[in-house]
Amino acid sequence: SGLMDYEAMNTAASNTSLVKKLTGYDVATLEGFLYPDTYLLPVDCGADSILALFTTEFFTKLRKNNIDHTQIHDFYQKLVLASIIEKEAGSDSERDIIAGVFLNRLKLGMPLQSCPTVDYILEKRGVKKEVLSNSDTAIPSPYNTYLNPGLPPTPISNPSINSILAVLNPAKHNYLYFFSDRKGNNVFSKSYEEHQRLQRQMGL
Repeated sequence: SGLMDYEAMNTAASNTSLVKKLTGYDVATLEGFLYPDTYLLPVDCGADSILALFTTEFFTKLRKNNIDHTQIHDFYQKLVLASIIEKEAGSDSERDIIAGVFLNRLKLGMPLQSCPTVDYILEKRGVKKEVLSNSDTAIPSPYNTYLNPGLPPTPISNPSINSILAVLNPAKHNYLYFFSDRKGNNVFSKSYEEHQRLQRQMGL
């Protein structure tokens, strides 16, 4: 839009004092709290004001959906997971299923092995790929959920309310694996053997 350059916005969004003021959380960045929507902004709006508007909308969405984040002790971790689901889901109907997969993996101590977390690393380097290579999934980074168990340190996107609701109300199932059919949907399975067989059947 030309209202603000990336560096100015990134610097403001990483100002921990501003982050605490706008969110109440002692975290490193506003990423995750900047609600994705269409906004009307005055041309002379500063970075802090823009970020405040996005963040206010985030908390407004929570209230409208009866979510009291102050009563959810691990809300920030749930927000991190919601940011991954936002990138993984092909449709709204899949979000709670994907949330269930990742929560099942976390309970078992399995790495999430989420491609969008590696995409996040690459995009910071100006690289965008349709399909990741084995070397990509071996990049040393706290955001690489192929190498590290648990969640990345911060959100990797700004999730919609539907992704947040999915984490708060995950589907109950025994799925541990899923992959994209490259047509906008995901295919779920309970075992690695089934996961591989379904991929072969689809020629992936």
